[in-house]
Amino acid sequence: MSDKKHLKVQYNTLIDLLLKEQNQEGFWTGRLSSSALATAVAITALKIKGVSDYKAKIEKGLEWLLHHLNDDGGFGDTPESQSNVSTSLLCYAAINYCGKENIRSEQALKVLEHYLLTQNISLNPETITSSVLKHYGNDYTFSVPILSMLVVCGVMEEKSCRYIPQLPFEFILLPSSWYSFFNLRVVSYALPALIAMGIFIYEKRKRHNPLMGLIRKNSIQPALKKLAGIVPKSGGFLEATP
Repeated sequence: MSDKKHLKVQYNTLIDLLLKEQNQEGFWTGRLSSSALATAVAITALKIKGVSDYKAKIEKGLEWLLHHLNDDGGFGDTPESQSNVSTSLLCYAAINYCGKENIRSEQALKVLEHYLLTQNISLNPETITSSVLKHYGNDYTFSVPILSMLVVCGVMEEKSCRYIPQLPFEFILLPSSWYSFFNLRVVSYALPALIAMGIFIYEKRKRHNPLMGLIRKNSIQPALKKLAGIVPKSGGFLEATP
């Protein structure tokens, strides 16, 4: 069979599959895939909230994570996805935080540590920050939120925040057209992370440049007001759990 005919057969097969998924009303319905990343962040947030009503949900989410480790020891964005560093690190943080005194959690953490080492990510307290920053390079959109969650979940000590890049959340108060002028190393769609993680790192650091410290201190409340103003009706920034 020629390449052209082979492509035609594949095309027709896909069309048939697509039409079979169409409902009686003439359109298609769908749902978000189950997500290890979303589950990890969600159970961490629920535990931070500290409401007893959330205990069963946290345990259920934790069990889901423990049941969906990939064969290579990592986590992917969905149960069908290949493992990646971002999701694996967030899941490691969540399991460490929500699964204390759970033997299966301890086993999962060891397996995750092995997978992350294969990706050149060391969880040694002395090298974890540098290895994560090296992995993501200048893209702080991933590295700073991940490192922040590792701090929140007790994987890293709070003093490690001095080595985490300070996101310039104060710039959110300027017109968006100015962002490129200041060479912000965070994409525009990640503004919620820029504000939240920027304030978090600022608050956890013990030492600040006097001038920048004063500017950032006075920018916190206006930035939080800005953050509250861009929450969509669903309650989830970018329609995403993280």
